[in-house]
Amino acid sequence: MEPTPPTKHKDFWPIFGLLGVTAVLFWPATRWVAEQTLAHEQLRQSFYLLLFAAAVLWIDNRPALRPVMAISPRGLQLLGVSFALMLAAVFIWQTALLPLAAFAFALAGFVHIIFGDSGFKVSLPWVAAFAAFLVFILFFHVVDWPLRRLAGVQAAQLLAMMGYEVELAAVMADGAKLLLAVGDQLFEVAGECNGFGLMSSSAVLALLLVFGRDLPLYWKGFAVLLAFIVGFLFNTLRILGIVLLAPRFPNHYDAMHETIGLIALFAGLGFLWWLLGGIGPSPAKPKPGGDSPAASAAG
Repeated sequence: MEPTPPTKHKDFWPIFGLLGVTAVLFWPATRWVAEQTLAHEQLRQSFYLLLFAAAVLWIDNRPALRPVMAISPRGLQLLGVSFALMLAAVFIWQTALLPLAAFAFALAGFVHIIFGDSGFKVSLPWVAAFAAFLVFILFFHVVDWPLRRLAGVQAAQLLAMMGYEVELAAVMADGAKLLLAVGDQLFEVAGECNGFGLMSSSAVLALLLVFGRDLPLYWKGFAVLLAFIVGFLFNTLRILGIVLLAPRFPNHYDAMHETIGLIALFAGLGFLWWLLGGIGPSPAKPKPGGDSPAASAAG
């Protein structure tokens, strides 16, 4: 009598059940993340970048990202940390930071369970970038006004150096507004002008580029800090471009505004890619076929 061949993905149903329990537990956090992302253009920019990076990751690493569907010790450890953080958020410290951290650990756990150790290693920069994206959602409203004021002050100083008559003032009627007067034209430094979208997208790109590379931790931290600086500078250039070109396109201001915004976004990300793309050795790609369910479970 011939031996029975092993069942492919024998842990499929336990994993499916574990995923169902996790989805129910994290449904409020998932809904909040989706609502915040859809409501704010700056957050959508970072999310679109994550989606694009996920597609590139899949195309470049398809051999390592074959599903192995094995419940692994490391995957269970990551899920255990995730559940512990969620329980702490419910019973010990009611803060939004803990559920979001738990969300990131749960994602990392399922990446390891579904794709094994090799898939986890190549996906880790993306998971780190997604975790940063969750943090950005949490602090978006906190930093909105300080970033608006900083961007307005910097743009006003540069315009004054260029010889323009500039005045910057905060108006509290009908909600806080930051107004920038340039000559006889008046601009509002609105929420979409605070640079958060450019800065957060730049930080996400920096993590995608350097997190998986063989670099000292301080270099990775410097790369993320550099990304924030690049995002801030290109947002300042964006404001300057809008102010300087507004008199030339009086009947097409909205189209000009969006065009300058897109140019600043892609130019900033492209510049950052050029700065960071060659830092350190590229992460080694796992060899095809390096993972089996048994090997993954041992990891």
